[in-house]
Amino acid sequence: MKGYGPVLILLFGSIHLSVQDTDTARCSNRMTEMTARSLLMDKYSVQGDCYNAISKQIHQELTASITYLTMGAYFSRAEYYRPNVAKFFLDSASEERDHAKKMIDYMLKRGGDIDSTGNEMKALKPVGNKVVWESVTDAFKDALALEQEVTKSITNIISACESQKYDDGKQINDYHTADHFTSDFLAEQHDGTRKLAGFIASLHNMEEHHGALAEIIFDTKFAVPPQ
Repeated sequence: MKGYGPVLILLFGSIHLSVQDTDTARCSNRMTEMTARSLLMDKYSVQGDCYNAISKQIHQELTASITYLTMGAYFSRAEYYRPNVAKFFLDSASEERDHAKKMIDYMLKRGGDIDSTGNEMKALKPVGNKVVWESVTDAFKDALALEQEVTKSITNIISACESQKYDDGKQINDYHTADHFTSDFLAEQHDGTRKLAGFIASLHNMEEHHGALAEIIFDTKFAVPPQ
């Protein structure tokens, strides 16, 4: 065993050093994360009412996504098959989810945090727990009301971020966040509400001329404008 002494020392010594190196690396990574966050969390990061408004909006976008997903599934059923209308709602669900992801990315870029127990990730369910619609028009009307609510919420974000106040009483206008939500989201919301209002009007006119067949004709000829 004496001859193996130096070898064992080298072997176990290297293992010990390896463990130490791993622990050091983990500690270094944690320190890097903390340092990065501390550098971002200055007075120009998203905080206060501005942060709370965006956090609420993320949850609202995810709620809209699950609502549209439910609508898409409903109109995909064999007993109420409207494939093109269903596709529109399923595409809308993906779009709302992408909106939420963009907002999360923006929050993180500006030094914010995403709390899985907070507003962003609390239990999601369709608006009003509604899972059945009497008609395609009924679903479009619900979608329009939802988009109008989302538009109002985004407007509230812009107002909150333009009048950002901190504990010392000073006001710092977060023009970047206000502009980001105005240019990237608000214009799209106006286009979306106009589109849905047009669908409802078209269906109403078709029902006057074609009665119960209006939905089937609408779905057959349904061409969703490019997103």
